[in-house]
Amino acid sequence: MTGAGRFSAATPTLLFVAAAALGAALTLRLTFSAAESVEAAPLTLDMAVALHGLMLDTAAAPKHAHAARLVLMADSMAVGYAPEDQLNIRLKEVVKHRAPGDLAIDVRSLATLGMTPFDYYFLADFVAATEPDIVLYGLNLSTFGAPTRQTLSKPEFAAFVHPRRVGEALAMPIYWAGLTADRLLFYVAMIRGRLLDRWMATRRSQAQVDTAFRALHVSTGNGLGTDPFETLERAGRRRLLGEWRVNGVKPRLSLAGIEAQFGPALHGIASDHPVLAALGATVKILAERGATVLVYVHPINIDHFRTMAALDQAGLAETIRSARSVVLDAGGDLLDLHALFPDDMFGDASGHFSCEVDRHGPQSLAEHLHPYILQAARQRPRLDTP
Repeated sequence: MTGAGRFSAATPTLLFVAAAALGAALTLRLTFSAAESVEAAPLTLDMAVALHGLMLDTAAAPKHAHAARLVLMADSMAVGYAPEDQLNIRLKEVVKHRAPGDLAIDVRSLATLGMTPFDYYFLADFVAATEPDIVLYGLNLSTFGAPTRQTLSKPEFAAFVHPRRVGEALAMPIYWAGLTADRLLFYVAMIRGRLLDRWMATRRSQAQVDTAFRALHVSTGNGLGTDPFETLERAGRRRLLGEWRVNGVKPRLSLAGIEAQFGPALHGIASDHPVLAALGATVKILAERGATVLVYVHPINIDHFRTMAALDQAGLAETIRSARSVVLDAGGDLLDLHALFPDDMFGDASGHFSCEVDRHGPQSLAEHLHPYILQAARQRPRLDTP
């Protein structure tokens, strides 16, 4: 009886403590869930500010009257290599040695790892303000795939939408970039109201909560690695979509990996797709400011896709037609290079190029693009012309 009495007296206290602990844990979890995961968001607002400044400092050097300014906008397919192998460096060398003596082309790169059409749309007005004569825009067909959307979306770049373009941005399919209307307005207000420091202090607090939560979860032995939010289904899918090797040497995508990364583009994309909406809006902003915009479809490993019986020629043709229609309507031109290279020009599963001496993808691409760049440079009005 005495023991039972002690247990009964302690029960309310134990229940209160348990409820309080559960409530605190739930509150912390919901607090973190209300914002983006630090690990899931490749770019936070302070990083976006730094990258934004660096990119525009690069683009906005003084212009020369007799030189055409070319700005490269692309992702890791252009710059995911050693510095000397990057497309912008190879372009500089090609135009330097092959352009006529009376025509200079100043190559500036805004290409950055993981950039998507929405990221460039958010930055478009700032890029246009640097007065590029030619914009070379690389369209990566994997941009339409779910992995790219899930892992590379950088919604905080929306902070740099020009105030006069906020209404247009709100009418865009911004959900594709992980945005809602209130978040877009919030990010813009953070920058315009100079409240970045306060916001980053909040983000750091959220990150600390997340770190503690993950450490606690792992210490309980969840058996799924270090990510407590990963389910067995996601873990299995991640392994299934991993690369595989041909003859033990070449890293290439599995059939499931091709479907996840390139499936939407291979099966056909309509002209009203959110990615093409962002691309078209970006091209229009730049073209209206006087730039000649050349969008090139980045080469993909057609040979491997065909070998894996994953190539849908009709669907891919529809995607190219849709992209060309959107780009032309916006005032740009589209160069379809998706089938430019054979299998041995690709160095990894994702489609980055080989940089071997006899199979140097960035060099070959720069040489292929040069005539189109030269044509665009010749057509531009001279700055010293009255």
